[in-house]
Amino acid sequence: MRTIVQGMKFTAVEEAVIGVYDTTTRDTLIESIRADIAYFEEVQKDTTAERQEIAEEMCEVAKSVLQKLESMSDEEFSAHEFSPADSNDDMEE
Repeated sequence: MRTIVQGMKFTAVEEAVIGVYDTTTRDTLIESIRADIAYFEEVQKDTTAERQEIAEEMCEVAKSVLQKLESMSDEEFSAHEFSPADSNDDMEE
């Protein structure tokens, strides 16, 4: 089951990413994702081509999640249970 917020649907990949973070509060989650975006951006500059590609993909997903989280209220966030996607879900969404 996907989480839908203000007409925005988190993909299976986005839900899986959210699932690795502390989701106690929206602010905590946003802060952690922002820190990782900065890390991914640094990795893209100073590493092998393979790691750069992975970091670029992770950064893209993290930015998408961040945008969706920033557009929702604390109340909307609290109303949803975020967890990793089911193994039966299509991770390419």
